[in-house]
Amino acid sequence: MDSLPEECIVQVLAFVTSSPRSLHALLLTNRTLFRLSAAILYHNPFEYLERHVADILDRQAQQVKVLRLFLACIPDTLDAITTTSATTNTPLPGFRRPTIDYLSLYNCHFEKLLQFLITPALNHIPSATFASVPTLSAQQDRSVSSKQSTQQSHAQPRQLLPGPTGVRAHIHLGLVGHTPQHIHTIGYSIHGLSTLLPLVDQLSRLVRLELYKKSDRREISTATDFILAHRRIHQSLQEIKIKSADQSDLSPLIQAMGQPRVIDVSNWADADLYLHLFPLEQCRVLQMRQGLSRSASNLEGTIALQFDLTCLSHCTVIRNLRLNIGRKIPESWNPSLKAQQLAQCAISNPFLEIDVHVKDE
Repeated sequence: MDSLPEECIVQVLAFVTSSPRSLHALLLTNRTLFRLSAAILYHNPFEYLERHVADILDRQAQQVKVLRLFLACIPDTLDAITTTSATTNTPLPGFRRPTIDYLSLYNCHFEKLLQFLITPALNHIPSATFASVPTLSAQQDRSVSSKQSTQQSHAQPRQLLPGPTGVRAHIHLGLVGHTPQHIHTIGYSIHGLSTLLPLVDQLSRLVRLELYKKSDRREISTATDFILAHRRIHQSLQEIKIKSADQSDLSPLIQAMGQPRVIDVSNWADADLYLHLFPLEQCRVLQMRQGLSRSASNLEGTIALQFDLTCLSHCTVIRNLRLNIGRKIPESWNPSLKAQQLAQCAISNPFLEIDVHVKDE
């Protein structure tokens, strides 16, 4: 296999990408296979294991092991959240720094996947060793860079949060901030995205945001501040996905993106109520779910039921429109009329690829 061109080896690896054990075995073969296999395993390891390991206990055990490996690559973060390792200058049990920097391969960060992994990953550390972790206020986050905030947070603690909250925030900053220039995708809660604001000037290759909303009592302004701050420095953000069951207007998040190329609101229940507020002039892929808003399920003559697909006809660059209709279609939602409107969209944009999936529930 050493004589094969690297392009051919990549094609061979495509047959085993769904098998973590096979890829791990290939890591031990030679340098080339190690480099190519490690890139698959560690660029988005937590979601990778979520997809390809069926047994829940086995999957969580492997995810915890990966998180501990990543934490061992960033001893400064461990020093910041504990007191013992910093004072004795010795690695914590199970966190000896690896020879290879696996965390440098990491480029997709999802807060939700780590939600239940951080505690078991740190369970071998005595609770007495955890320090009070200082975090910067939102105003201070905007005014300092990542390096400055790290130095000042140790020297001049500004705000002390309870242990678990501060520890989680510091770990997210450590994982993303290790090689922020490699981060391609970030999945985070809308109200918590400001945690990563100190790193915004270093996320030069960030392309995709996947945001979810936990509570309609939280403001979305901190998330829009993050997006706008990133756009002022970089021009890389092109894709946004929003997941929310709240009856609230989240369109300012999409508007803050400027002219995104990909908009996925298929998991935002009331997205069709705010479609007219989306910046669609440069959108190439729009994915949404029609007829799922709570108002549409109970009321006749609502915006959702009268949703006019011809409003998409001015989107001259859109190439892919996916409409997933998950509920039983109300009688007032005229399928034949929608078909005519879709046909009109196709006439005005001959390159448009329309995918409509109807599933009665």
